[in-house]
Amino acid sequence: MFSFFRKKRPTPLVFSSGLLQVISTSRIEALRLDNDFVAVPHVVLAMLREEDTTVVPALEQLLVSPLLFEYRLASEVAGIRLTNKRPSPTARLPLTIELEDMIRQSYEVAALLEAPEVEALHVLLPMLRQTDSTAALAASEFGLTHNVLVEWLRREGA
Repeated sequence: MFSFFRKKRPTPLVFSSGLLQVISTSRIEALRLDNDFVAVPHVVLAMLREEDTTVVPALEQLLVSPLLFEYRLASEVAGIRLTNKRPSPTARLPLTIELEDMIRQSYEVAALLEAPEVEALHVLLPMLRQTDSTAALAASEFGLTHNVLVEWLRREGA
């Protein structure tokens, strides 16, 4: 039976084309750094490489050097492997549980901000909320924290 009081299910959010490009570039970043897994730092590095995402302009306005931030992250995860073998360029790389959680949380962030699709910036927010993660610790060295990014978003009206 039809009920007028039943809530409509919200339409699921989709990834923006920029975020899809970031996700594919994160695998390349992992291989470039000789890692056999894809983690949060790889996604952040991919965000810094992709000029068309919302992250690089945000960092520049917050006076965080994307180049120095990239160097700091790359030096943190370079050469770390789960196995002794070097990953092949065609190998499938697993995602870390931390990264899967961040992607899941990015849907919630985008929904809270009433965004039409999930952007790279929506993935960055949950990453900064995890203050003990590698990427968040590196970001905090540049003065980039979850609160700073949220305040910037409020000012920008994004």
